[in-house]
Amino acid sequence: MALERRDIFSPSVAQSPQTLSPVGSDNLWRQSSEAVGAAAESFIKGAEMAGIREGAQLDAQGKAVSPEFKEGLGVIGRAYNEGALRAYKSSAQEDMRLAMEEAYESNPSDLTGFDQATEAFEKDFFSQVPEEAKQELFYEFAKNKNRYRGKTALAQVDRVKKEGLEEHKNALTGISDRAQRAARNGDVIEVNAEKEAAIAELQRMVDSGYLTPE
Repeated sequence: MALERRDIFSPSVAQSPQTLSPVGSDNLWRQSSEAVGAAAESFIKGAEMAGIREGAQLDAQGKAVSPEFKEGLGVIGRAYNEGALRAYKSSAQEDMRLAMEEAYESNPSDLTGFDQATEAFEKDFFSQVPEEAKQELFYEFAKNKNRYRGKTALAQVDRVKKEGLEEHKNALTGISDRAQRAARNGDVIEVNAEKEAAIAELQRMVDSGYLTPE
């Protein structure tokens, strides 16, 4: 029987590219892609860690140092810069917290002193903060400052009240001493004058909130 000659290039027998591909080429391509991806991920992670080390640097006083960012380098550069910025902001936030705490402890009930200390810190600190971190760090600064400023204000009110009460007590003690001395000397006019002074001082205490009128 004669064999039928078939054209291997006819549509009925043409093989697809997949059929013509070498055996195992898909696996090889996948493995190569995974290897390249792993290498790229490793490079990115390494760049990020290098950036973190850069951003975590401290000066001789233990304060955060503004990092040097990389320009260009694509994904690697971005990873480095992001790591550096994240580490720097973490250190800088701690610097701010400690500065506010120190300002409060140095001026526990003196609002003017607290404001002067924090304003001096703010001016110096933000002159060294990179633009990439200013907005977030300023928000953190304002939050910390307001918290400690509130504590300082309350303490100042309490201090002023105690000082005012002490002044009123000293005034009444002086009036009493003078009245007794006048009484021993038989000076009725002076006794009455000190009595009026005592009434006036007690009224001032009522007006200041130290006493409640009955």
